[in-house]
Amino acid sequence: MMNRISSFHNYQTVQNDLRRQENKIHHNQAQLASGKQLQKPADDPLAVHYLQKVGQQTEQLKQHTDSIVLSRNRLEHQEVMLRESEQFADHAKRLTMEAINGALSPQDREAKARQIEELAVNFLALANTQDESGNYTFAGTKSRTQPFFVDSNGKMSYAGDDYQRKMRISNSMEIATSDPGSKLFMEIENPFGDYSANYQLQNASELLLQRATNSNATDQSRYKVTFVDMGNDSFGYQLERDGAVVKADNYDPKTGVEFEG
Repeated sequence: MMNRISSFHNYQTVQNDLRRQENKIHHNQAQLASGKQLQKPADDPLAVHYLQKVGQQTEQLKQHTDSIVLSRNRLEHQEVMLRESEQFADHAKRLTMEAINGALSPQDREAKARQIEELAVNFLALANTQDESGNYTFAGTKSRTQPFFVDSNGKMSYAGDDYQRKMRISNSMEIATSDPGSKLFMEIENPFGDYSANYQLQNASELLLQRATNSNATDQSRYKVTFVDMGNDSFGYQLERDGAVVKADNYDPKTGVEFEG
């Protein structure tokens, strides 16, 4: 009887060992097939927890990398738009200075005015540009609202807000991806001192002199100032009194045009 029990016990032990070895073989085959050492959490709970944490960090890093790429693309897009706006402004300035030349005919001035109007239309389209997602670049945080409108009277209005759009590029850092049009296009200092544009023009463009003084109350002469583009963002002027040139010099907006006759 004891021999039978002992034989059965030995047989059961051998069978259990074979099953364990078979399970190891199946486990190793699964590792080889999948290329993964851990097939289920029970294989190594601590390692599985570590791998899950690493996976979460990897996914977060990917999101931040995508945000950095998107932020860079948006900033580059805005930079291109701003360069174009500077070109429009420079062109309009040159046309304006050409239009006030006394040698031009009324037809020539009307042609210059039409060119400036076309630049204004293009500038408005640029100010209302949209990015790859359909967001308005210069509307502040109101990115789904068209920022600039012109009514039937030619009056410009801004419908965006004054805030920057920002994007998170790490757990502790945000970066601005756009600036509002109100700051970029509507809060610009006038570099010409006393001169300002007249926004109620009808057929041509002109400059208005806001302040001029003549200390000689008996002087009845007629004065005319002609500006000339000297290049490199500088201008010269020619002052005439009763049709005769009395002074010509470089124009400095800080001092204006002075003459003692």
